[in-house]
Amino acid sequence: MNQRSEEQAPPVSQRRLLEAILRQNLSAFTERCFNELEPAHRYLHNWHLDAIAHHLSQVAKGECKRLVITVPRQRLWHGIEGVI
Repeated sequence: MNQRSEEQAPPVSQRRLLEAILRQNLSAFTERCFNELEPAHRYLHNWHLDAIAHHLSQVAKGECKRLVITVPRQRLWHGIEGVI
């Protein structure tokens, strides 16, 4: 065995792990934002939120040049729109 495989990676704090997830996953970030901004309301996740997050991520990466999202005005969508 080489020295590198014998060494253990330093432990990652749960906070740093959560921050990394929130940077990489727009759906998780959206849920966290909702819970911070609207603590009195319950977050109800659904497939369409993942679909919106996926397409917005494609736009951010430059993989999609044009995107139109039409949804009824709702509290959550307004929150996503305001954050992004």
